[in-house]
Amino acid sequence: MATLLTGLPSYLVLHGNVVHIDGKTVALCAPSRTGKSTLTSCLLAIGARLHSDDLVVLRYEKGLFWAEPGPPELRLWPRSALFANRLRLKKERVYPETRKNRFRLGLQHSTSLLGKAIPLHAVYFMWRKSGGVTQILSLAPRERLECVFRSLYPLAYQNTGILAKQFALAAKLTESVPLKSLSFPSGYAKLPAIRSVLMENLKGWPGRKL
Repeated sequence: MATLLTGLPSYLVLHGNVVHIDGKTVALCAPSRTGKSTLTSCLLAIGARLHSDDLVVLRYEKGLFWAEPGPPELRLWPRSALFANRLRLKKERVYPETRKNRFRLGLQHSTSLLGKAIPLHAVYFMWRKSGGVTQILSLAPRERLECVFRSLYPLAYQNTGILAKQFALAAKLTESVPLKSLSFPSGYAKLPAIRSVLMENLKGWPGRKL
């Protein structure tokens, strides 16, 4: 990862997942253990395809932000793997000393195997709350920038030159792509409802064939 950031300073790197569904490519950004990979697996169960897990690598070109592909795999803790297990995916331990599993994905569940960047349609910043209902809200200009800065991948902070590039691209992202907050209640049983709210929010946006 450090090599990636050093060699590609013109890329904006966020902590999140990229998913392609119904012709739209969206990033789900959140801190660790918030549920972005769990929600991703829930989306895979209805036909979504993973483009990258845990890392959103974006480049800006010709007025669009393009999401670079990651490895065709999804990493999940055992309790979070309910939907991935239903897909009967091949899995293995990420490391022998951890219980986290790596699920290998084929072309049916992964766009990263196409080996190309795809244009980003929207970014959702995920926030877990203690109760209530799932809500998706548009962000004010200042909130957009704050959310992007909070989602910068931690290793980007280790190099001031790269960090300056990241800030410039972050500002461009807030002007170019819809950025929204996705707040949702805790609990695995809530996942289908969260997924439904997200899918409803994506309706009406023009998709694009890969």
